[in-house]
Order: sequence, then structure tokens, then C-alpha cells
Amino acid sequence: MITSPIKNWRRQKISKQFLGKVGKISTWTQIFSAGDDHKTYSPYIVAIVEFEDGIRAYGQLVDVNISNIDSLKDSLVKGVLRKLQEPSKDDIVTYGLKFAML
Repeated sequence: MITSPIKNWRRQKISKQFLGKVGKISTWTQIFSAGDDHKTYSPYIVAIVEFEDGIRAYGQLVDVNISNIDSLKDSLVKGVLRKLQEPSKDDIVTYGLKFAML
């Protein structure tokens, strides 16, 4: 079954509220052994981000210098739209929420 990229994006209503929003990293972990869909990104860092209004979200950190990972806690990040995984067998590229360092 082929899924429309537009329908795929509309299903991500929760993620859209965080795009462009700035928050602070509460905690993070580094993933060394990823699943099949994410092997090309391994190792990568996933963080819980807390926003000013108290809402929290989690996602992968992008554009991170891995040599500075000990100082990630309390760093500021911004919600960005990025590719979540490699294209499916239907050649649909899934985009979603990730966090970029400021």
C-alpha cells in the first residue's frame, strides 16, 4: 500500500507544534546499536527536551559534535524538520521532529 507523503505529514500533528521552538535538554542518551531503519545514523544521540511552558518532547539530536557530549545537559536546542529514516520500499521519505543545537 502506497501512503501519500501529505497524509504522512498530517498524521504528525503533535510534532508540528515543536518546529522552531527552543527548549533545554533535560537528559540524553547515546544509541550505539540501532534498529534496521536507523542503522545509517548510528551512533546517535536522543534527548528529552523541556520547553518554557513545561511541555517535554523527545527526539534525535542533529548537528552535534560528539566530542562535547558530556556538556549536553541544559544546552539549548531548536525543533527542526529532518528525515527520520531511509526511504521505504514505496520510496516515501518520512520527515519528522529532531532537535538541532543552538
